[in-house]
Amino acid sequence: NKPFLCTETLWPRPHPYGVEGPLLISAYQSMNGIDGLGWSAPRGNTWEDLYAAYYPFWNIRGHIPLRRWGCAGPAGVGQFPAAAAILRLGLLKEAEPIIVEKRNQSDIIQRKEPTIAEQFAYDPTQYGKLLGNTSFDDKAAHKEAFLIGTVTTELTDGDSSAEIGNIQQYIKGNEIHSSTGEIISNPTKGLTTIKAPAVKAAVGFLRDNSPIKLENITFHSDQEHGTICVVALDAKPLANSTHILIQIGTRSVPTGWKESKADFTKKGKTYPGLKIDATGKLPWRVRKTKASVSFESLTATKMIILDGNGNPQETKAINKGEGSITITLPEDACYVVLQ
Repeated sequence: NKPFLCTETLWPRPHPYGVEGPLLISAYQSMNGIDGLGWSAPRGNTWEDLYAAYYPFWNIRGHIPLRRWGCAGPAGVGQFPAAAAILRLGLLKEAEPIIVEKRNQSDIIQRKEPTIAEQFAYDPTQYGKLLGNTSFDDKAAHKEAFLIGTVTTELTDGDSSAEIGNIQQYIKGNEIHSSTGEIISNPTKGLTTIKAPAVKAAVGFLRDNSPIKLENITFHSDQEHGTICVVALDAKPLANSTHILIQIGTRSVPTGWKESKADFTKKGKTYPGLKIDATGKLPWRVRKTKASVSFESLTATKMIILDGNGNPQETKAINKGEGSITITLPEDACYVVLQ
């Protein structure tokens, strides 16, 4: 019953799918009961800050290197509003423990392998030198447990032990369901959905999975990859809410950014990848939104289009006819409020 903080997380640049980070973190942070989390190195007050995007004191063959460690950009802090609302308003349930591990001091000092163990590929920037130098026995917990329920460790004066719940019941085909029933992750389809009374969201490869139906709300998208999140800022069920934020996320790159397909060879093995041909310059360029949201029931009567700072730019009436209400999202806005 003490606060638990995660000191740092990030989708390092350049990352074509970095826009998925804030919503995924918010959802699983809520489910796991993590009280606070630090996003790495914003480096500036806005994403228009040169030092937040680049290392301007370097020039390599005519290119200024993109700052790898930083969240100040449309894909990072630009996705914070809905993610913060989900967490701070408590819109998702905290899960019951799926694993409770107890460890005594002797086992820790002797470096006996715990049930909850990270593979060293977990963070190759920190543990790459140790790859291949460890093994895991059958008692190790499945990594999917962290997507299902809370995983805890306690210190004990008695024998070390672990209580592991029925993880398999929450893995249904290619889907990993949270024990709360509010989050479903499908690694095969590259899609995670969030479904609770006051929030509905889809994160991942939207076009290939469109339409995405989440109870009384359906997302349609022609965006290859991105996020759509509908969240009630008054914490009411979405059908009854009169203050709804719709947040959209798509890929963003600096102006003039260029990349091309290339093969790379390491230790005699060839890997397909991408080569950076030009690092570009500010401002960031965000791909246009190609999506709509359909509501089976909606109390709000108007749509307010916001700019990147959350300032109102345009207000439109919501046309309500027979059947569902479909709102076509503006192609050049990240935030829309329904009232």
